[in-house]
Amino acid sequence: MSRQRRALLIIIPFLALGMMGCAEMPDTAQTLRSKAVGEIYGTRSVGQTFIASHDGLSRIDVQLATYRRRNTQPIIFHLRSAPYASKDIATITFEAEDVKDNAYHAFRFPPIPDSQGHSFYFSLESPTSRPGDAITMYYSPGDVYAEGQMYIQGEPQDGDLAF
Repeated sequence: MSRQRRALLIIIPFLALGMMGCAEMPDTAQTLRSKAVGEIYGTRSVGQTFIASHDGLSRIDVQLATYRRRNTQPIIFHLRSAPYASKDIATITFEAEDVKDNAYHAFRFPPIPDSQGHSFYFSLESPTSRPGDAITMYYSPGDVYAEGQMYIQGEPQDGDLAF
């Protein structure tokens, strides 16, 4: 066996162990859900406030649904500091065709270094979607996540999204 091959056989396990330490860890979770918020289309936006419990916030998973159909319009994810903030921290546009029914969809963005203890707001909108060609999000009625609030069209609602 060559010297280079032996070196690789020794180094590879250590690299794998090191990468395991870089895995994403859940920050905050509200996984209860019992209802859909309704179709997200036109000017209708749906969002949620939350408080990050660690620095380096870089991903939000949201439970979405397709109504068991193929939806075709683009959807826009916004991450802001508050529901009424005008500037996005992150904006991600994705295709409704990529949404898996009743599954969590991961939104990844560059890590936010000083996120711990700060409040954030994420929302989805789909200006070109229309009834019958739009996705939805799941939520749970009541205050199941005390550190945040669900919003529809910028108005606080009873309940919290599944995220």
